[in-house]
Amino acid sequence: MSKFFWADRPSNTAYPIARAGFPFMFTAAFATAVFALLGWAYLAVFGLISFLFIGFFFRDPDRVIPLERGGIVSPADG
Repeated sequence: MSKFFWADRPSNTAYPIARAGFPFMFTAAFATAVFALLGWAYLAVFGLISFLFIGFFFRDPDRVIPLERGGIVSPADG
């Protein structure tokens, strides 16, 4: 069985978001709520899609680093 090392503490959430993305997500969610309350459906849907895109962009999954010699670690998630 291989041993592993976590670079960061494992998060307690199912879909962790990087802290740098919170202001962008808040702005998109606020704009979406305003557009929805004003009845501007197309802009509200665009805001919702923007909110989801920002969430996917700023995802911060738990990275597991193998401690075996010659182990490969990818710096990218996609």
